[in-house]
Amino acid sequence: MKITVDKSLDEVKDGFDPVPAGEYTVKIVSAEERDSSSTPGARNVVVKATIEGTEYAGQQLRWYLPLAGAGLPITKRCLAAAHCPWSGRTFESEDLLGRCLRVRVTQEKYQNRMVNKVTDYIEIPD
Repeated sequence: MKITVDKSLDEVKDGFDPVPAGEYTVKIVSAEERDSSSTPGARNVVVKATIEGTEYAGQQLRWYLPLAGAGLPITKRCLAAAHCPWSGRTFESEDLLGRCLRVRVTQEKYQNRMVNKVTDYIEIPD
């Protein structure tokens, strides 16, 4: 079956432009536990969220929540900002889905291109 898209794929650039540094309201759309690509034997939760309510609405951000060691305060801060419950050492990744929070975003160079980096998690008051 022949598929038609709305413009020539030759004109479409690879990748996405990063959003400007700043704070954004996001909605979490996935949270999946995976092996860390940078630390052998470590596990992270890969969180994907879409930006809400700005000219960048729909653009996706991704960040990693460490599951051990010195990175645990990052995980706790994100869970608290998202109002995601935990019990001692456990939380359900599914409980993150659909939750909204504010994130602080910067830009950094990674593999010769600019990308976004989430640097902080901020609670949205009820």
